[in-house]
Amino acid sequence: MKNMLPKFSAAWLALPALLTLTNCSAPNEAEFHVSSFSYNTLPDYTEYGYNTGGARFTTTIKDRDRDAVLNDLWMLYSSPSALVTKQGNNVKLSLNGMKALDMWAVDIFFTLQNVAIDSLQELLNLNGKQYSTQKGNLSAEIATGAYADVKNASSASLDIKRSRAIYTGFGPDEKLRGVTLSGTFELSGETLDGASVKVSDGRFDILFSGGYSTTFDNNIR
Repeated sequence: MKNMLPKFSAAWLALPALLTLTNCSAPNEAEFHVSSFSYNTLPDYTEYGYNTGGARFTTTIKDRDRDAVLNDLWMLYSSPSALVTKQGNNVKLSLNGMKALDMWAVDIFFTLQNVAIDSLQELLNLNGKQYSTQKGNLSAEIATGAYADVKNASSASLDIKRSRAIYTGFGPDEKLRGVTLSGTFELSGETLDGASVKVSDGRFDILFSGGYSTTFDNNIR
């Protein structure tokens, strides 16, 4: 499986102490880079760029006599990895995490159809947008590098509840340093060997800044 862990950039290792978050009070700098992480419970839903995310991951394996149901939690890596990639007229949001019980890496991909995003700032245009397979503006897949791959989810939804800009400096020195995306998701489908997978109660709160703990793909500048 392709390694999608973030590349660290020295220029982004530390944000200045003063952060301005549009339309809300900004958490202190440490809160942007240090997030609570546990494989026992899902992280709370937040909208501050805490770099957290998780979902309930249920796999049903069909047997001759009965169905075996495996309940697990899926979490973003403790050093979260997320990627936004422009692909023609579409945009792909990749969430890279791990299942709690077997510690197996699992990547979830959402492709937003006919979305024009050409810069970091234009991620703000996703604020309040809803995408789903039912509406025909979303496709989704799960990649594990093993039998549990779901190549094309039969049902999926992605609700980007809030996008916010993070600035540093004042007046003429003010600069955009990142955009947070926060929302919820769910999807379901079948694996290559016929098992059913349901991802529910999904949530994410990610800071895209072109560096430290998330990666903003070079195709979008």
